[in-house]
Amino acid sequence: MQSAGISTVDAKKISPFTYRAIDDAYLVANDFGNWAFLTTDDFKAYVEGDLDSDSPAFNVLRSKNFLIDELDEKAATRRVELRYQALKFGPRVHILALNRDAVSADDSDDEGLPAAQMSKEVVERALDLAFMSTSPELSFSFRGDSPLSNWDILTYAVEYAKNRNDIALKKLRFSLDTEADLLDDEKVAWLAEQGILVRLFFDENSFEAGSDQARWAKSLAEAMNASEAEGGAVVALVACSPGLMGKAKLVVDTCVELGIRCVDLMTHDIRNINDASDGYTGCSVDDYRRFYQEAFGQMFEAGISEWTAMGYLRRIFAAEECDDFELSSPAIDGVGQFSYDVDGNVYTSDAGRVVFEQRDDPIFMIGHVTRTGYQDLVYHPTVRALVLATTLEVQPGWINSTYKHYAGKAPVLSYLEHGSLQGRMTDSVSTQLQFAILDTLFEHLHGADDEQLSRLRTFAGLA
Repeated sequence: MQSAGISTVDAKKISPFTYRAIDDAYLVANDFGNWAFLTTDDFKAYVEGDLDSDSPAFNVLRSKNFLIDELDEKAATRRVELRYQALKFGPRVHILALNRDAVSADDSDDEGLPAAQMSKEVVERALDLAFMSTSPELSFSFRGDSPLSNWDILTYAVEYAKNRNDIALKKLRFSLDTEADLLDDEKVAWLAEQGILVRLFFDENSFEAGSDQARWAKSLAEAMNASEAEGGAVVALVACSPGLMGKAKLVVDTCVELGIRCVDLMTHDIRNINDASDGYTGCSVDDYRRFYQEAFGQMFEAGISEWTAMGYLRRIFAAEECDDFELSSPAIDGVGQFSYDVDGNVYTSDAGRVVFEQRDDPIFMIGHVTRTGYQDLVYHPTVRALVLATTLEVQPGWINSTYKHYAGKAPVLSYLEHGSLQGRMTDSVSTQLQFAILDTLFEHLHGADDEQLSRLRTFAGLA
């Protein structure tokens, strides 16, 4: 606060808040998740208790519950309730790894894991567990090393879930994370007809003319647009490797040409987790920050959404959670999601499954579909530990962060980076990358006019 010339703090007038310098202003956020921008003079006057009650800044702060004497308890309570709405229900996201490639072991005495595909029995038991969840919505995500290679099981799982829902009457969503190499016209037509969100992996080679990813992404996008089924769309999962840095325009222009309306600019890919790698794509935080700033600006102008930004903006604007957004506080691992492997083991997340398969570490395994009951899964000691370890409001470093109500923690990343579920916020790569994205978003929010704010809300799916 010394940089703003503040000499005293009037604790009787101001609600607890955190602040962060953005451009030439101060971003302030309170414990209800409300935020506002203040000039240096207004920031100083607010903290010292001298802000003119007739000023625009005073009215903004009053409307957002920054003033103790003007506190709207009902509005404040409602916003906090919205932020933790998902915790009222059981796991909503259920990830089925439909196949597994063979995993060799470093130890000659260890046989490793054989290649395998998920069976109908495991699918049925996994989906039966999923429908025990108290969540009114269920999202089924089909993943694995090559999920399309187990096509018959994928189609069976969708059919089985829909049949179960004739009685359960929940809102269902389906998604598929895959490469494009096993796609064909028949699969494309079925995916569009079923309204399945297809998330295609892209790397720097995918943006070359004539690549399989580009060709099938365009075919999928056209089929989804022509289908009357709800939920179908194409998301580009772009691995932001060093080779893509400086090529934001190429990425955005290619997605526009292909008809892709949503892109996930990933810095971490769980498929790359092994004994020698934590799964990061290899770009530095500074390079990614510059790349993201450029890409986000171009996406905003082109009307393309960025997956991570959508999740953050929904919290920033409305304290709402975005579908299948995994970074939250507390983490959704074991609380909002389960992952099931080909053998029927249950994990708190899909990254936790990969940690077991690639590193033979069962820390995130919490049961089995045929041997563990639903109650035993949701009340598992590991799940309880993850909730405590990932609630940012009580974590060192995060407790004083302006972004603690918008950011989130992935405990698997903390475990891979630092060997603990909590991690160390100050030297965490994943935290620095989150800050790079959130800084970019608030830079766009700072000084945005009503039309730009409306477009950002549309960008977040709130219009």
